Amino acid sequence: MRPRGDGGGGRRAIAAALGLALGLAFTWTLGCGERSGPGPGARVAGEAEETGAGGAEDDPLGPREPLQLTSLGPTETVVIALRALPEALDPLGELDPWGQRVVDDLLFEGLVRRSPAGHPWAEPALADRCEVDDDLRGLRCHLPEGRSFHDGEPVTIDDVLYSLEGWLGGRAERRRLANGLDGLKAIAVDDGPSGDRDPGRWLRITFEERDPLILERIAAMKVVPKARHRGRAQAFAREPIGSGPMRLVSLDKEKMVLERRDDADPERTGARRIVLRALPDGAQALMLLRRGEVHMIGEVSPVHVPRELQKPGMAARFRAYLLSPPRYDLLLYNLREGPQSGPRLRAALAQAIPWATLE
Repeated sequence: MRPRGDGGGGRRAIAAALGLALGLAFTWTLGCGERSGPGPGARVAGEAEETGAGGAEDDPLGPREPLQLTSLGPTETVVIALRALPEALDPLGELDPWGQRVVDDLLFEGLVRRSPAGHPWAEPALADRCEVDDDLRGLRCHLPEGRSFHDGEPVTIDDVLYSLEGWLGGRAERRRLANGLDGLKAIAVDDGPSGDRDPGRWLRITFEERDPLILERIAAMKVVPKARHRGRAQAFAREPIGSGPMRLVSLDKEKMVLERRDDADPERTGARRIVLRALPDGAQALMLLRRGEVHMIGEVSPVHVPRELQKPGMAARFRAYLLSPPRYDLLLYNLREGPQSGPRLRAALAQAIPWATLE
């Protein structure tokens, strides 16, 4: 069992998702310009008319015309208004929801990354290949030469080992449970499978129980530079150095600025620069959205819907959708015995279940 290749539909799907730069989990999403209608379960909360796209690039917080969400270019700056900025950006520590999005999607990479393209729901990231054991209780991943962190330092096998070992032990139990890694057993440097030896460049990861989604599970395990993280995790959380497609440029009480690294694929980020701006006042955020100084709002207070959005200055420019996705409390199926234990039916089940909706 191998992760999918380094291109194709999976990467394009991820690029499309990141084209709105983290807007996937909005309960309320505001955008400007005409676009296709809402999906199932959405209710329109205002009227819209087409507006132009564009704006200055020099000042991350300077005035700019609202973007059309269907024409976001690879060199644009996207400004997202949040009630509060993420408190920390350490993938080996506790993260709030927006900190998790920044860590997972932009700043850091693991050996593999999640892919919506289908089973095994993962594709190579820092690793160039992975081999899953036949019993689905372990796997090996190979770290090639040439991977680097944002500061130019190479990603070494010691960095990977240190980062993955941070998921072991009692302190990481809560994090393991939250990411489906409660069965994680051991991590060690390995010479590689027979016929594909490269001593000191393979990592072996083993689990207590078999898991057909083992590749997707380890995507949560991001890699940090050992020399910068060890003994100074609190400082690292405010000045993170990762290997993801974007790097942290500046962070203060008002804003967080992230820029695409020079060697990153523009399709993975969509925007060249992403600015997360702290705007706890919902009315102010809506005003700046109307002016074009903000492109997206992470959350709109219910008191502003639909009253504020129906005012002439807002209704003429924006359409808001109240999204009501389906909710699942629990999903159980047996993979250990019966006809569903076979690899073909397991793969079919994995393809059929709406994993993105369950997250």
